[in-house]
Amino acid sequence: MAVYAAWNGLTGLTRAMIRLATTLMTPTGALTVRSGVIPGGTPLLLTGSGMTGSVAPGRAVVQGTSAQGAYPAVVDTATSITVAPGHASLARIDTVWLVVLDTDHDSSGTRAAQIVYQQGTAGSGSAPTAPASGTAYLRLWDINVKAGASSGDPINWGTALTDQRVYTVPVGGITPGPAAGSYAGQWRDAGGVAGILERYTGAVWEAAVRLGNAGVLGLGDVTITRSATATAQVNGNLSVTGVGQVLHARKTSATQPVTSSTTLVPATDLSLPVVAGATYEIDGWVVYDGQFNAGDLKLGWSVPAGSTGTWSINAPGTGGTLTYSPGTVAIAATTTAGTYGAGGMVNAAVRGYITVTTTGTLQLQFAQNSAQPTPTNIFPGSWLRLHRVA
Repeated sequence: MAVYAAWNGLTGLTRAMIRLATTLMTPTGALTVRSGVIPGGTPLLLTGSGMTGSVAPGRAVVQGTSAQGAYPAVVDTATSITVAPGHASLARIDTVWLVVLDTDHDSSGTRAAQIVYQQGTAGSGSAPTAPASGTAYLRLWDINVKAGASSGDPINWGTALTDQRVYTVPVGGITPGPAAGSYAGQWRDAGGVAGILERYTGAVWEAAVRLGNAGVLGLGDVTITRSATATAQVNGNLSVTGVGQVLHARKTSATQPVTSSTTLVPATDLSLPVVAGATYEIDGWVVYDGQFNAGDLKLGWSVPAGSTGTWSINAPGTGGTLTYSPGTVAIAATTTAGTYGAGGMVNAAVRGYITVTTTGTLQLQFAQNSAQPTPTNIFPGSWLRLHRVA
């Protein structure tokens, strides 16, 4: 019968024809599907004690020859196996199978599904390649049986088992594990716990998710869209933790004064976290004022232990002149800028870099360069920025 449909009352349909028409699992060919365990819970898990094992309940689809189709199979209660004693001096690898027998195709004389334990050949280093009978079977577990294993000196179930289960899902589903590619557009989760999603192109597997020009990738309340040719737009805030990270701090609190003191104090709001092993470019903008040609401004840093780097400011010089002073000093050193009277706001542009050996905080500090009763102030709107470059 060249063309037929299942479940429509057509006479002459065989069991194999119905299986071919109704098994819609991941295809491996025009008339075949991927054999495998159906995921969910701990299907067909093998555990044991002594020389006795137990296969947990579960479901699977077992592909036979292309002519006989695939068999949905169920183990609905735990099924026991008994491991044969080990060879006196040689190790061996035994196998546990899920086998479907169908006398229409394998001359077994029966129709049944079975959990089958099969001994390997001692000393061969290889597991059995197929069960003793049947043409539809699924390898579940290999058991490494040590030489001399017995009820008095049993195998170690925690180390003796090799999980050979593979999984299958309906066509279009995401297959757990290293599935073979069958058709373009097939998906698999190949990374185990890591969860690496891959798509089959028809030739190779690739870890890529592609959307059309109007595609939107939504991550909670943030979306990524294509705004122009070769341009991605992040609709929300963007945070990077490695190289390329940009950190911002902005002074939003009230004007901060220092009066009659040359001792550095933290500039409120102007601090940022830094991590060991990283190098950052530093830039910033400090808006300040103070007594003309008197208190001036001293700037410096509190840095994590072991940090290295250099920095400078571009700001009016001390001494009541508008000469700018871009001198470079070590990151642990201070530098100074001139003040030009209360209410005469000026600014210091900060540039530099820091390499960090201990995770901690980079904190801008300030003081008067000479103690004066008229305060030296840092104003809101001052800011600090770090760009991680290594």
